[in-house]
Amino acid sequence: MQKNILLFNGKTDNLLKDKIKEIKKKYIPAEMQDLACSKFYAEETDPGELRDTVTTPAFGSDYKLVTVYNYNKYKNISSLIQALNECADYCFLLLSQDDKTIKNQKLAAAVKKLPNAAIISVARPDTGTLHSEINSFFQKKKLNITSAAAVLLAEHFQQQEHINLEPELEKISLYFQNRELKQITAEEIEIHLSQTFAAVPFTVVNNFMIRKKKATLLSLRQYIRSSGKLIPLQVLLFRSVTTLIKYLEMQKNNKTPPQIMKELKLNYYRRQKINKEASAYNLPLLYKILYCLSVLETILKTGSITAARYKNKINLEGLYYLERLIIYYCL
Repeated sequence: MQKNILLFNGKTDNLLKDKIKEIKKKYIPAEMQDLACSKFYAEETDPGELRDTVTTPAFGSDYKLVTVYNYNKYKNISSLIQALNECADYCFLLLSQDDKTIKNQKLAAAVKKLPNAAIISVARPDTGTLHSEINSFFQKKKLNITSAAAVLLAEHFQQQEHINLEPELEKISLYFQNRELKQITAEEIEIHLSQTFAAVPFTVVNNFMIRKKKATLLSLRQYIRSSGKLIPLQVLLFRSVTTLIKYLEMQKNNKTPPQIMKELKLNYYRRQKINKEASAYNLPLLYKILYCLSVLETILKTGSITAARYKNKINLEGLYYLERLIIYYCL
């Protein structure tokens, strides 16, 4: 039986896009795609509306495609299960969520019973498994990598779930093949990572905004080694926190998702990101963080207190203050 119901769990954005393209190309005429393809956001629609869509024939096409984003946001699980059970054979129903597993047990059990449903999950292996995979990869490339270097790479990629592992390892192996080193040490890997993954402070900000303390401190250390400029980082953090505060305040004032998207000028990707950030923080905490970032700006721009001693060097007082802020608020 053809699997026409697919549930994408975790960091599967690229897989989902590829599947959508494949279905459109193979089953739906180009001139009918606007009519035969539907898109839903679970936080904005009711499963009842989804059920109506997956049980009615497509206009001008033998097949139809329905994509649902954030299906874990549906509150009426019974209605969602009904939509899955009644989904027509001519309808391809693709559902995606950021969670790596289906957390609702009732929904998970229902999906397992469906002969036409499949679950597609992408989750980063644990550090030990990654360490073994990295060692094996470099052995195939006939490159001698120390155990400490492999562990460092494993820890790095464990924190970077959005990165496709194999292409990145290919790039790293090419880099070291060109250098013709007899042995790849942890020091060499650390230098390479600091040069390639921390040229801009976005990784630090992204980790901070979802409260990953260890990852934030690691990316901060890498960023400082490669740049040492704290003001751009402070500006990005301040901007991200301010946007999240506005988002939560608008939610509190019962503004609809389309209104919030329009006023904050959020595209779909940014909206997905800010939803995840909103689950990590609350408004009282964000107000405190915003105040601390204002203090950090004063330290960085005025050279207050002892920071004046470190002229033409990294502002050590600012760095210390930022590290304390991360440790305290990323619990």
